[in-house]
Amino acid sequence: MVKDISFPYAEVPKDLLFINSVSQFLIGLVVLGIGALFLKKYLERRTKALQYVALTYVTFGLSLVIGSWQGLIAWWQYDNVVNPHPLVWGLPLLVGNLTWPFNAIAYGFNMASLILLMLFIESVFERPRRTLVLAYMIIGILWIIIFPVGNGIFLYIPTGQYKTGGSSVTFIGLVTFLILGSIAHGLLTSYALEARKREKNPLVRDGLSLLALAGLTVLFAYLVFVVNGLLTLNFDFLAWIVGVIAVIFVYLGFGMPDWFVKYLKRRHGFS
Repeated sequence: MVKDISFPYAEVPKDLLFINSVSQFLIGLVVLGIGALFLKKYLERRTKALQYVALTYVTFGLSLVIGSWQGLIAWWQYDNVVNPHPLVWGLPLLVGNLTWPFNAIAYGFNMASLILLMLFIESVFERPRRTLVLAYMIIGILWIIIFPVGNGIFLYIPTGQYKTGGSSVTFIGLVTFLILGSIAHGLLTSYALEARKREKNPLVRDGLSLLALAGLTVLFAYLVFVVNGLLTLNFDFLAWIVGVIAVIFVYLGFGMPDWFVKYLKRRHGFS
């Protein structure tokens, strides 16, 4: 199948493309580091919640790192648009001229992280109902098959739909991704705030407050993402910065590292 694909990110100035891609890569490494810290805690305590939260952020970190490659390779080949390196179009699949855009692979990992986040929410708050969680998982898996895999490999997104030659999902795919992401982070915020009202321990209340802030912060990151796309500002790094703040909130609020617990105890006047 022949794909007439425009040069990825051709509409983004070269310097800004470099800033966006490097910031995404570095923030992805930070998220992977936080995921590794959660994984360490899981290996010590072996709880379902720690397992799911560790996998959530390892997967999300991978999505950011892999997604940055598309921009970094486009930056590398920016002055060679006539005959660029084949990696500009993505991972060669050795079947005809089919490639799998790194952006598409990243979207798949990102959706997987949302599924894992929903499992984390269920394990912590025992909500929503199991049937709703299973429905969310099925929809998420179907989304991965239809958009990052099917659309990313076999279809070309025409110029003018979000990124020139760089987008790996359709407009409908982007909208449904944002809806699914908003549902998960909206539930995290809602459940954390409800649990905070019932909680007496001030340290746990602080942790729940941070979980709620994490959910709200990601919702704000989605807003930044949408505004950035609609206005074609190309300031992608702003969404990554807001997103990593949310991950840090989850680490502080749920991971509760020893130094942070000591700080909270001093703040509340505990011995």
